Amino acid sequence: MNVFILHQSDLQVRVWKKILKSQGIAVYTLNFDQDLKQQLLSEEITNKRSPDALLIDKTLPNLDPAEFCDWLSSRSQSVPVILIDEQVHKSNPIARQSVKQAGVFDLVPQFASETIAIDAITASKCITSALNTPLIKENLSSCIVEIQQEFRASASSDFDDQGSAQGSSFLNSITKSSHTRRNTQSADIDNTETSDSPPKQKKTQKKSTRKYRGRDY
Repeated sequence: MNVFILHQSDLQVRVWKKILKSQGIAVYTLNFDQDLKQQLLSEEITNKRSPDALLIDKTLPNLDPAEFCDWLSSRSQSVPVILIDEQVHKSNPIARQSVKQAGVFDLVPQFASETIAIDAITASKCITSALNTPLIKENLSSCIVEIQQEFRASASSDFDDQGSAQGSSFLNSITKSSHTRRNTQSADIDNTETSDSPPKQKKTQKKSTRKYRGRDY
């Protein structure tokens, strides 16, 4: 079984890969910034590979679910399409019903750290149902543990990046403040020397007197 996935989030793709591999399903990633139909044709011609199911980001630019499903049907390919919603926890029931009427197999929410265990089970049931294969629960249990670690590592990386940026900003502010204080102190010293220096006294010349024979002139 081959599943092609197209999503703009690397984290979402990594999680889907873990889930699919835990069920013995081969997964191949498509490029988000390239035409979907052309990529499918290229995979079929170049790699002799066609999908048994498609996982597609619902926010894909210019994606018309109904038109795309009609295109797949016109090529005599009965390929279930699962859209990955931008919503988390639970997709809107109305939106879900709408895409199903357009020919999409189902609409699933994207993975979220706080509900990842439930999300992984929901996703696994959806994809195995689309492929008509049994769910391997034992493999899924260990897979969920790995996924939780994946989310924790991702959150830690984001926190470290933010902390590094804040630390650099803090150091820059300290450096600027230090320079400002030094410049201020230098200016104060110059002003002090100017204002506190005693005024220069003019030299007074003593009136010279000459004495001649006991008389002063």
